[in-house]
Amino acid sequence: MEEEMENLREHETWTLEEPPKGTKPIQCKWVLRKKVNATGEVTRYKARLVAKGYAQQKGIDYEDVYSPTSSFDTIRLLVALGVQMGWILEQADVKCAYLYGQLKEEIYMEQPSGFVCTGSEHLCCKLKKSIYGLKQSGRCWNKLLDQRLRSSGFKRNPVDPCVYGITLRSGRAIICVYVDDILTISQNEDVSKAVKELLSANFECKFAGQVSYLLGVEFTHDRDGGLTLSQKAYVERLLKRFNMENAKSVATPMEARPNFQGEQAVSRDVEKLPYRELVGGLLYLSQRTRPDIAFSVGKLSQFCSNYTKQHWDAAKRILRYLKATKHAGVKYKRNSEPLTAFADADWASCNGDRKSISGYIVFLHGSPIAWRSNKQTSIALSTMEAEYIAVSDCTRELTWMKEFIERLNIGQVLSKPISIMCDSQAAIAHANNCIDKSRTKHIAIRYHFVRDKVNDGVVELVYVPSSENIADVLTKPLSRRQHQAHVERMLDVGTIA
Repeated sequence: MEEEMENLREHETWTLEEPPKGTKPIQCKWVLRKKVNATGEVTRYKARLVAKGYAQQKGIDYEDVYSPTSSFDTIRLLVALGVQMGWILEQADVKCAYLYGQLKEEIYMEQPSGFVCTGSEHLCCKLKKSIYGLKQSGRCWNKLLDQRLRSSGFKRNPVDPCVYGITLRSGRAIICVYVDDILTISQNEDVSKAVKELLSANFECKFAGQVSYLLGVEFTHDRDGGLTLSQKAYVERLLKRFNMENAKSVATPMEARPNFQGEQAVSRDVEKLPYRELVGGLLYLSQRTRPDIAFSVGKLSQFCSNYTKQHWDAAKRILRYLKATKHAGVKYKRNSEPLTAFADADWASCNGDRKSISGYIVFLHGSPIAWRSNKQTSIALSTMEAEYIAVSDCTRELTWMKEFIERLNIGQVLSKPISIMCDSQAAIAHANNCIDKSRTKHIAIRYHFVRDKVNDGVVELVYVPSSENIADVLTKPLSRRQHQAHVERMLDVGTIA
């Protein structure tokens, strides 16, 4: 707590003043937490003073609150490019980031417990900086970060507002910002040193060297210049939290033909089970490094308000699968393969509303950088329509990626159409031929986006047999043989028990 108070004083976070008559100061509290490393070991005990921002009123003590954060798709894409080009990947952390932000609103806060100034007990803290807990703190920090990076010569990527680039005499560098965590990708050592100096000139930063543990993900470097992203320690913590360390392993995350029933009331016995907590923990994992469980977790997340013992057992089965594959991760290595994607759909597979499941996965230099598995928002009337919607979703992602990569100004120009592998010849024909027949004219206009991109030469649809469509694992539960075959093409898995 003493260290946190010293940081607050150094940043001149507030001044002690008597609040205007009728002003009700917001309260604050101390939040204590442990910081852990990649193996789950405690590295630091931290105390943070947090304002109770829930008492703020819009239009009085805050206005805009939106602050951008980079997606993990962006981080994986940058890692893949960095490994391919042989650039240096490092990480940095801005100390007390929010305390740099300047407040424009007049906000009064009670003095923190344990540190009330003797003789000034009647005074309150008039905040000058965006202390943690305020609704607008994230926005204030991001605005100041953007201003200082721009003034230092960095240029913001127009496609992703959390990615910046800079060209120096010795080479080029890219930085990706996630709140106060920064991933730097430098062309050489001289550029890396220059970037650190620029960041240090603006903020008090902690430079951890070569990236090893960032945003809950372990980064493992190999001798060949490759890099593997995994979450073994996180999986082990999940297993321990839900008492599954000694459970029997299974080879697939879900049974081949599950029959989940929805629209049921949650019984009192089942309601006590931490189903939502488990599904939330699995979602975090599936979105970071484990596309192989994306479908299973997405399916179970549909029952968070009406789950049964059957759903709970299915969620525990995913833990049993993770126990067998906890070492699995996404491996990036130098490879000449271009940007490609696989798209698939499982038509009318949802028992309740008969909606279809879309899935796609994008590869860059032979490694996955983005994936999705989700229920379609409209009911498809045929297999072709469901596949067509999935291809359209994938096309939107690829269009963004193409522009993002080219805007990085690192010599990557995607002049050839990006291949989307699809196992529906009817969907491919419908995308390539702009003809609306009586059975297809009802399809929503927004899904015809794929046609424009095919005509513009941005993407091309390529037929692939269902047995070779990797996106199959994102739309339905598969047999052990099929599941393992697809997963081995996505991840570095080792041996599945």
